[in-house]
Amino acid sequence: VRIEATEDADIQAIAAAGSGSAKVGVSGSLGINTITSQTTASSSAATLVATGDVGLRATDMSEILSITGAASGAGNAAVGAAGSYNEIGGGVTAELSGGSANGANVRVDAERKGTLDVWAIAGSAAGTAGFAGSIALNNAGGATTARIDDGAVVRTTGNAVVTAEADDFIKS
Repeated sequence: VRIEATEDADIQAIAAAGSGSAKVGVSGSLGINTITSQTTASSSAATLVATGDVGLRATDMSEILSITGAASGAGNAAVGAAGSYNEIGGGVTAELSGGSANGANVRVDAERKGTLDVWAIAGSAAGTAGFAGSIALNNAGGATTARIDDGAVVRTTGNAVVTAEADDFIKS
């Protein structure tokens, strides 16, 4: 018996700007990207019976690729700015709530492996003054929960295993 839920959302976003002028050039770009889904694999007040294994598994492997850039050039003054906010959140839950699970092995697993690959780049060139800046704000989080609760009864001839793992990766 297998109960599985998988989220594999992907965002690929590019925001770019450029300017050029004999006197003053200004450019900017902004990217805002969020994935906040709830991924749940659960059994509530049910009887799960198998001669093999019983497994409940929730997995979130969402990814965001965000590239923001700005470039300005001018004879007198140039300004370039790029910014990005990126978030992978929400919750990942695997749960056996009430009822029972009978099998050779019983596993309840929740896993999050979010990836944020983010680039924010700005540049400027001018005869008198050039200003450039970039910022990337990134958040990877949310609850990752695996549990057996509400009086659930587990019978196994092998192992009963409950795991929750969050292994998010930010490259910025």
